[in-house]
Amino acid sequence: MILKKVPVGGKNAKHWIKLLDAPDVATRRFAVEKLHGVENAEVARAMVGQLRHPDRTLREEALLSLSGYDVGRSALLEHMLEADDVDRVWLLARALVRASKDFSTAQRTKIFTQATKWHDGKDRRAAPLLFLLHEMDHAWTRDQLEAKAQELRKKKKYADAIGYYKLLAQDPACSEETRFELAATGLKESTHDLSPDHRQSDPSLNQFTRLLQNAAFDLLGHINQAKWLGPEELFYVGFHFAEQTHRAKEFGKQVLELVVKRSPKTDLGKQAKRKLKSEGLT
Repeated sequence: MILKKVPVGGKNAKHWIKLLDAPDVATRRFAVEKLHGVENAEVARAMVGQLRHPDRTLREEALLSLSGYDVGRSALLEHMLEADDVDRVWLLARALVRASKDFSTAQRTKIFTQATKWHDGKDRRAAPLLFLLHEMDHAWTRDQLEAKAQELRKKKKYADAIGYYKLLAQDPACSEETRFELAATGLKESTHDLSPDHRQSDPSLNQFTRLLQNAAFDLLGHINQAKWLGPEELFYVGFHFAEQTHRAKEFGKQVLELVVKRSPKTDLGKQAKRKLKSEGLT
């Protein structure tokens, strides 16, 4: 083929781009191969157009080419943020992982903003964006999620804050402080039903149980410092753990004593005293 010997550059790229509309997939793949290395926006847009072609090899070659230079990555990024189905977002996120360290802070922030928008709307497209963000900069992404969760918690948007704390808790390296925030914020959404069945299935109480397994973590100290937890939440926690054994029982006692100390003349304070007595903790 005579065209194989024709050099391709920015000046004549527009003529090669026309081949990307050819009905023959072999012609399209040939054009992708020749345009590889021509790094301009017009070529990038034309390459993105190949990502919806049914031929897998063509799609993969276009993805490889686009992820190799800044303008191409930017085009892929915009296409990913505009994609309307989760499978396509996953495809693009995985393709961009190979160049995850080459994105700017501004681009990373743009991805995070869209990820939070989709997450807040319970849109599954948030997951691939968060996956890509973790690959870009795990520590930065963690810090952004923590800041978002704390912001929502301070605004008393507890259910929304829990959603972000759950994302953080999926990380095996999640800190005990973050797990405490998840547990404590969960108390704000709990019905505080004292029936045994409800308490056994309460996610926030289960998180406290997990934290108690770490003797080095000062759980009571964190409870003391969380002034945003009211007597209702504290009584609920103390009531539950006062019925447990060993360290958990001692923790329950200390929390009930905190309720008595902070609210001695209220109904909850009196109930806390009665619970301490009935469990033999006075």
